[in-house]
Amino acid sequence: KLFNYRIVMSKKNTYVWCTYRKWSFKILEAIQDVDKWETGLIVTTDKCNYNFKSFEEKGIPIIKINPKKAKKEFQKGGRVYKAIIDLQPETIITPGWSWYIPKDIFDFRPCVTYHPGKLPKDRGGSPIQNQMRNGEKWTYVNIIKQEEGLDEGVVYLRKKISLDGRADDVWSRMTSTGALLT
Repeated sequence: KLFNYRIVMSKKNTYVWCTYRKWSFKILEAIQDVDKWETGLIVTTDKCNYNFKSFEEKGIPIIKINPKKAKKEFQKGGRVYKAIIDLQPETIITPGWSWYIPKDIFDFRPCVTYHPGKLPKDRGGSPIQNQMRNGEKWTYVNIIKQEEGLDEGVVYLRKKISLDGRADDVWSRMTSTGALLT
């Protein structure tokens, strides 16, 4: 009996990483050696002062945009839109991204983001700060499908973390857990 099988090439899958937040860049640094995945493009803000040297040395293109023009940049005809279409990434990852991403991008490739909270209850901004202020002792780090509605997407992965300590301690746990989940 003959079996049909497909030879899987060892090509790398690319992703686009959109962020301007330090904790998100720490996750990106941590995943640079993940087998069969590579950063194809970084999109950040024109005011982001992160040290991009390690990414530039790897030849990763970086597009810096003015947040006031983010909507235009991600729409058809914009630099970011064109770069994403040309790259044909497997996914677009937007941890901590605060600006509009149009439905055309969501429809083109899956977009994922990170959100700390017990969803759906903790949707919206400042989730860690709000949970700590409310005296909660733990939360989840969620990797969710990004949708047009704020933090409404399907939860792909989640891991419980402690909210004990200072906000910096919690962000450190969020960052390391985000890297592991990614």
